[in-house]
Amino acid sequence: MAKQDVVCTISFIQANLQHSVAASSIFTRTVGGMGIDVAQIQEPWYHDNCIRVLNIPGYTQYSAGGKERPRACILARNMDTCALPGFSCRDLVAVQVKYMEDGRRDARLSALHIFYMTPRVLPHQWS
Repeated sequence: MAKQDVVCTISFIQANLQHSVAASSIFTRTVGGMGIDVAQIQEPWYHDNCIRVLNIPGYTQYSAGGKERPRACILARNMDTCALPGFSCRDLVAVQVKYMEDGRRDARLSALHIFYMTPRVLPHQWS
């Protein structure tokens, strides 16, 4: 009998929710409905010292915590995951995921918020 390899596929989605309640709600329905394994989120909706709306049954939410509003978080579904707080801050969240593929393997995942502003170009400056 030939040896069969076990291959694990992990589905990902990424979004910048721009602190929007509506975007968070739509994102939550999408992630839960499609059964996405890992969601990497920038600028989640934050209210009363807590990331809101992203509470999907069967998912674990990771963020750096602390007193400042987090600008990144990760949702992981029913996976063997653990937070990596030494690599996390307000703008970066890191988790370790263990999965099966030819034995046990580990992956490190992160969600990163990068603040960038483009120079404003006024219509009369267009060429």
